[in-house]
Order: sequence, then structure tokens, then C-alpha cells
Amino acid sequence: MTRKRIAIGISLAVHAILLVVLLLWYVPRAQVGSGPQVTSAKAARGGASEIESDASSSSRNPNANRSADESTRAVPAELDSVAQAPAEVSAQEIEQSIESQIRSAETLSDERKLTELEKNLQRLESVASEQSVQQVSSTIAQSLGLDVDQYADKTPPAEGTFDTNTAQLSDVVRTQDESGAWRYETVMVDADGRQMRVPTDAAGGQQLYDTFELMKRYPMARGVYQTVVMPMLQKMLEEESPPSPGDPADAN
Repeated sequence: MTRKRIAIGISLAVHAILLVVLLLWYVPRAQVGSGPQVTSAKAARGGASEIESDASSSSRNPNANRSADESTRAVPAELDSVAQAPAEVSAQEIEQSIESQIRSAETLSDERKLTELEKNLQRLESVASEQSVQQVSSTIAQSLGLDVDQYADKTPPAEGTFDTNTAQLSDVVRTQDESGAWRYETVMVDADGRQMRVPTDAAGGQQLYDTFELMKRYPMARGVYQTVVMPMLQKMLEEESPPSPGDPADAN
């Protein structure tokens, strides 16, 4: 397994955050275009429950609401106006938003990334249905030229040799040794559904394990990850260094 592929896999938390944040403003946009369910950027960011909470607190301190929200969110401020725009979204706009969110999310600590990811997953569940998330995920993936079925579950997986050129992180498992220390393995899956386990260090493994455990608590997150994040990471790798037959680096 190449070191580059593992390194990009360890950036999972950043990409998971940016895709969930992207859906947070895109799903409400689509809803605005088809009905009155969500009609403001505030609803897009926090859902109905947060609006009610903010309404009560703003009467006591009009400025506390704004400062708290701006200090914690990973969404660039310029996306506020985007969230209120009509539902039509161009591929260029999606790409620009992703780039902006990558830059924003990469400034966060590992702990903050997980905190923001959980917060965004909670918000997403409050403003969207599983069906709408699937539809939006497919739209985003197709706009970016991604194959939405590339890493869909394959049952049974194909026979043959594991393809390291299409390997992406599917899960992280941990076991405890006799001394009580945790050992982590990344579960890699190729485009044909074959799996391979790769040991990883404790620091990186802990972050990845926590991220996947968090996503398991939110069923929508797994679909977003398989439909958009995994194909996006694969496309990034292919564009950066197209695989060459017999390249010894791919066998490491």
C-alpha cells in the first residue's frame, strides 16, 4: 500500500467534515426551491431546534448569538448568501465551495474536526431526510465527475488480487493486546469490493477510529462517505499520480 494513499486516507476527518458541511447548505437550497421547509441561512446551518434556541437567547443578548456561531462553525462566512440562493448549483460553484471548506477545515485541530463533524451531522439530520441526502450526494458526485457506485457495497466481492490502485479506507478496527494497549488496523476496500487490513500507528489510528465510530452513529454519513468522499479521494489520487502498471510503489 503506498504511503501517499494512506496519508490521504488519514485526512478523512477533513473531507468528511467538508462534505457534510457542503450538504448542510446544499440540501436546504434544494428544499427552498421546492417548498417552504427551510427559508434562511440560519435554518440551513442549524435546523429548527437551533433557531428556537437562538430566538430565546437573542432577546437577552443580541450579539452573543452571532459571536458564538461565528466562532464555532467550519463553514466560510461567504456561504451564508449561497445558502439562500435558488436551488440551481453549477459544478464550478460546488468545486469552489469544496476548496473553500477544505481550507477552513484544515485549520482545525483533530479534536475540533471531530467536534465539528458531529455538530454538522446533527444539523444535517435536523434539516434533511435520508432520501434527500442521497439525492444531493448523487448530484454533487455527478457534478464533480465521480462514479457514485464506485465504492458501493459489493456482495459478494470480486475474486482475485486486491487492487491497491483503487484502495480506499472503508473502516477502522481496533484490538487490545496483552498489555492493554490499543492496536489499530485500517480496512481498505478496492473498487471491486475486495478488502485488505493495514496496520496503522496509534495516533493516526485513534483519529480514524473515532471518525468512523462517529459516522456509524449517523446512518446518513455512511452514504455520503461511500457516494462522494471515497470517489473524490480516489479521483484526487489519480489526478496527482496516475497509476503505472508494475510501479513498485503501488505494491508497498
